[in-house]
Amino acid sequence: MNIMKHLCAVLALILLPLGTTAQEHIEKAFADFLKMKGNTYSESHSKDSDPETLQKKGLLDIYSFEVNNWKPSMLDNIRKAFRQDSENAYKENWATRETMEGAIQRKIMYNDRDGIYIGQYPNYILLCFIDKEQKDYRYAYVVEWNDKDGKGRLIKTYAPLPQKTKTRTIVIPELPGNIPGSIDTLDLSSTSKNLHWLTEFDIYKKRIQDQPKGVATTFFATKIYDLCKRCDVLNETERHMVAEQINKLTPLTKDDMISTLFTSSIKMLTEK
Repeated sequence: MNIMKHLCAVLALILLPLGTTAQEHIEKAFADFLKMKGNTYSESHSKDSDPETLQKKGLLDIYSFEVNNWKPSMLDNIRKAFRQDSENAYKENWATRETMEGAIQRKIMYNDRDGIYIGQYPNYILLCFIDKEQKDYRYAYVVEWNDKDGKGRLIKTYAPLPQKTKTRTIVIPELPGNIPGSIDTLDLSSTSKNLHWLTEFDIYKKRIQDQPKGVATTFFATKIYDLCKRCDVLNETERHMVAEQINKLTPLTKDDMISTLFTSSIKMLTEK
């Protein structure tokens, strides 16, 4: 009799529904939205795994969409799903606006090295969830969109949790021409000042490469010039490497003032 009771108890556990994820509503809402009639989208994916165990270490899924006969209410189910799952999220950001004025781009990581900027559209929602199976990793879900034209992106990333280390935040304000600002965080746990310097340089370099003829280019060129005043933290090889990178930026801008800033920057790097 006791054996039968134990057997029934085990069977009851086996037949219980499997546990759901903290972000189950978002996952379903994303899938339903992509199947919606009149929705066209492109997608890109990347994944990092441990080469020996094949354990997932990083993930990036992007769906860039455009909806025909667009109405903002077409995103109601996704917004509802984010609200439903927000109770299980450890991080939450919402932004709604009419235009890109005042927009700030945020960087979310999709492995332990690389990140993607969100905030390319006037509206976005971001939620982050701890992975229950690997508690030092997290999932991030983003929907960003423009209410006026039905364009936007659905994004899912997986990455290690940010470590509790000393950091410095680089805030780039919104610039003329509706150029969105951005927020980047430098990890200062390393005592390597040259790494901090090179990371900051790379942020400004990429912004110039993205918009080499934009009205904000002078702002980033000036930031590079100011950095080069403090290039003592770099060794000779690093200084020449940076000088080569600035040389490649110069023909992209075709602006006399920026060319002068870059020439002076290169001079400071190479004459040390």
